[in-house]
Amino acid sequence: MTRRNRVRQALAHRETDLIPYHIELTGGAHAQLIAYVGDLDYLQGIGNHIVYGSYDLFCQEVPPGSGVWRDGFGVTWDRSRGATDFGVVAGRVLPEPSLTGFRISPLDEKRLRARLEAALAGMADECPVADVGWGLFEWAWTLRGMEDLLMDMVADPAFVEALFDRIAAHQRQVLDIALDYPFDLILFGDDWDQQRGNIAALLPELIDIGLEVYQTFQPEVYDIGAVKRAYGQDLAFWGGLSTQRVLPFGTPEAVRRSVIETMRLLGAGGGYIAGPAHAVPPGVPPENLVALVQACQDQTG
Repeated sequence: MTRRNRVRQALAHRETDLIPYHIELTGGAHAQLIAYVGDLDYLQGIGNHIVYGSYDLFCQEVPPGSGVWRDGFGVTWDRSRGATDFGVVAGRVLPEPSLTGFRISPLDEKRLRARLEAALAGMADECPVADVGWGLFEWAWTLRGMEDLLMDMVADPAFVEALFDRIAAHQRQVLDIALDYPFDLILFGDDWDQQRGNIAALLPELIDIGLEVYQTFQPEVYDIGAVKRAYGQDLAFWGGLSTQRVLPFGTPEAVRRSVIETMRLLGAGGGYIAGPAHAVPPGVPPENLVALVQACQDQTG
């Protein structure tokens, strides 16, 4: 069975020969793992089941060599202190709750199509996923600032709605282009709750509007078994492996046990793609990452 078919079968709620898996690392974690194993191509050989096509976030370094990047929404990200992923938002594009003069840069369709086509051309037998990027809340807070956006939701909801509409129009353009290509899944990313809460109460509504796979699925936040029992007939899950407890603080054997136990719990009856609940951050012991990879590959219990 190809990896693509394995994912398709799992998302159709059918058990497969192996539970499909995808292990994603941040840039810092990837560098630490490569230094540990001594193999630059290590991740290419672990059997990941997903390949992404996406519109890259960072567009222009301003000025060149500064480590500060500006994206298509005008947000500047300070990556000068060695950040290998996003960095830190530097300043606010919208210091006031007003869209006067605000303009999102036109979508670079040629660039987006080139990235989507490269992803499809470079895949072997993986499942292709089009990542259309952040959603309404993520982009809104980077533009306005987290605290001010939350205050705007109370004090000026009309502004927030207008900002969301502007962001949604841009993301629809990305989606329309992605739908021209034979991707099996479309991935939308956004923040819907916080570390001390979860969105279980919203899952029925999300299922009603067409959500088929829920990713990121954090065991630190949910009783993952209870959520699987309640919604697993309609919803598949992707993630479920702890990036805040077991991976950073457990032993390699604890990591292996956690992977096998989670696969048994969430993989019953299909509907599961195994993987870390989030892209693994720096600082996770590389021996634990190797144990994670081996447990996903072996699946022998």
